[in-house]
Amino acid sequence: LMTVRSLERAQVAFLLVDAEDGFSEQDARIASLIEERGCAVGILLNKWDAVSKERREEVREKMDHGLRFLAHSPVLTIPGATGTRVGRILPLAQELYSAGQSLVSTPGLNRWLQKAVAAHEPSMARRGYSRRPIKFFYATQIGVRPPRFVLFCTEPQAIKTSYRRFLENRLRET
Repeated sequence: LMTVRSLERAQVAFLLVDAEDGFSEQDARIASLIEERGCAVGILLNKWDAVSKERREEVREKMDHGLRFLAHSPVLTIPGATGTRVGRILPLAQELYSAGQSLVSTPGLNRWLQKAVAAHEPSMARRGYSRRPIKFFYATQIGVRPPRFVLFCTEPQAIKTSYRRFLENRLRET
């Protein structure tokens, strides 16, 4: 409950993963809470120096798989013994905060939307026995922290979750 309350007040959150223990189910639960609350998120891998070089790849793969919904989040490795790179946390927090406040112009969003839809058309919408193409009209940003966008189209209920994720990932890339 304290984590949830803290996340509701937070603008930026860091998920601290113990690299020695590896990525756990509890880490995944906290990460999903961070994502649900709309915080900008960075991932910190603590005690990275204590993990053998052979095991590092395994830890990274397990974390990447468990946090695939946070694939856009930066990862910072922190040695536990020396404390080097700890000085990079605050600049990273400021960078994440700034990214969460960014505004995208409506014309820029519309150009992005046209390119994204041209690259991968949405599936057809069904209405009874007939099928109709889904057409996107325009997109606009309606909020910051986290950035929120609205896309206007025909048959919005026919947009599949996978296509929504595709658009979200493309927007993050852009």
